Amino acid sequence: MIHSKDNPRFRAALDLVQSARERRKRHETFLEGIHLCRAYAQSGGAPKQVFATESALQNPEVANLWNGSGAQQNILSPGLFKELSQVENGVAVAYVIETPSAGLPARIDTTSVYLDRVQDPGNVGTILRCCAGAGVQNLITSPGTAFCWAPKVLRAAMGAHFAVQIFEGVSWASLRERLAITSVATAVSLSNDVLPIWDAELKRQCLWLFGNEGAGLSDALRADVQHWVSIPISPNIESLNVAAAAAVCLFEQRRQQTLSA
Repeated sequence: MIHSKDNPRFRAALDLVQSARERRKRHETFLEGIHLCRAYAQSGGAPKQVFATESALQNPEVANLWNGSGAQQNILSPGLFKELSQVENGVAVAYVIETPSAGLPARIDTTSVYLDRVQDPGNVGTILRCCAGAGVQNLITSPGTAFCWAPKVLRAAMGAHFAVQIFEGVSWASLRERLAITSVATAVSLSNDVLPIWDAELKRQCLWLFGNEGAGLSDALRADVQHWVSIPISPNIESLNVAAAAAVCLFEQRRQQTLSA
C-alpha cells in the first residue's frame, strides 16, 4: 500500500503520466483503465508494473488483470491514484508497460496507412482505431506526427494499438524504397485522373497517404502519389477532418474487398 507522494514508484509513474520526454526517454507507456489494460494483456503483453486501489480490486475484471499481470504490484490510496488518472470516473487500475517498437519491414506489401505530419492526437488515435476496424495491418508515421503512445492517442484508439503494427518517425524516402504496393491519396476535386472513391478500384493492397490537418501532404509525397481518389461531399463544407476521410477510405476498401471475396 502506497500512501506517500514521495514514494519512488509513485513518483516514477507520475513523471511518466505528465512528461512526454520521460515517456520517450524511458520507452515506457502508462495504460489506464480496464479496457486498455485488458487489450494489452490479450495481445500477449506483460506489464512491468500494475497500479490499483483497494476498492478497484473488488471488481472481478480488475482482480484478473492484477493477478494475471506477473508484474510489480502497487496498491495506491484513492488520492494518489487520482493524481495519476487522466480519466474521469474511470476504474482505478493501470499498467506501466515497455512501449512496443519494431523495425520497419524490408518490404511493405499489405495494405498500410502512412500519416504525414498529422499533429492532433485525437486524429491519430481515431485513425489507428479505423485501421484496426478495417483490418489494416500497419500504421506508419512520418517525423512530426503526434506520438502514437501519448495519453490522448491511447484514449482515442481504444485498444487499437495492440491490433495494429505501429512504425513511427519513418521518412518518406525510407518508406518509398520498401513499397511493393501502390500509393493512394485523396484529392478535393474530380478530374479525369481522380475518381469518386466508390468508383475507384480498391480491391488490391495499397498504401493510403493522409496528410497534415492544414497543409495536407508534403510536396514530396504529392509528387509520388500513384492514384488519387475523391470523397464527394456537399458544397456546404470545404473538406473533411483527416480522421473522417481515413474512415471513409478504409471502410470503402474493406467493402469492396468483402464483396469480391
